[in-house]
Amino acid sequence: AELASDIRNEEIRKKQLDDKISKLKKELVDSSIESKALESVLMDTLASLKTWIESSLPFKQKQRLESLDQLKRRIEKNEISTIKAANELWALIEDEKRLARETSIHKQSIPINDKLHLAEVVKVGMMFLYFKTENGDVGLAVRENDQWAYKVFKNESRQMQTLALIQSLKKQIRQGFFEIPTKI
Repeated sequence: AELASDIRNEEIRKKQLDDKISKLKKELVDSSIESKALESVLMDTLASLKTWIESSLPFKQKQRLESLDQLKRRIEKNEISTIKAANELWALIEDEKRLARETSIHKQSIPINDKLHLAEVVKVGMMFLYFKTENGDVGLAVRENDQWAYKVFKNESRQMQTLALIQSLKKQIRQGFFEIPTKI
């Protein structure tokens, strides 16, 4: 009698485990379908963000695009879950929004007359990118025919305005009135 009772209990446990396994398999299939749908949205968003970066101010563009490409490769190779990929993509979008709000000074290589120059660059949101090269050239990145070009200011007043902005940012002066040249 005791053995028969143990057998019934084990059969009940087996049925409960089989039911649980079936439920988990169904959830896994549903999750997989949702994951594929989310992956499609992620890839579309990555493509849109890439287009935005390629057309936006040429501030550390190569690094920003490489971050997107790395995430895309990891998604394609299934090295990352779609949920984690969505979180990382959201962080990249937040970084782009932050870049659009901030004014900051950095060092960056820029091409002038087909030669690379190390320059201090001042990024004013994602609207203007001023530069000062090591040899003293001062200017602005301008969009010409869907390409970015770094134009050196010939006008002394524009040079002085840009140098004043660079000096203020170096001194951590981030509030106040600054006259900045917006045209070449």
